Amino acid sequence: MLGDRFQLYDEIEIRHYLKNAKVIEPFGKEGSIGKLRCKFGDCGIEFGCKISQKTLFVITVKEC
Repeated sequence: MLGDRFQLYDEIEIRHYLKNAKVIEPFGKEGSIGKLRCKFGDCGIEFGCKISQKTLFVITVKEC
């Protein structure tokens, strides 16, 4: 689970990081994959996401 891996146990906190993430690889057309990166303290999280029907789907997550 995302919260266990990155010590983020609050759903609101995870949502906050997604909202404040910077776009690293822009999303092209509907359904294409892009990357978002969020830094907090000395750590960072990179999200591999896609947007489909105005909904953000997180596909992969890794530390950066």
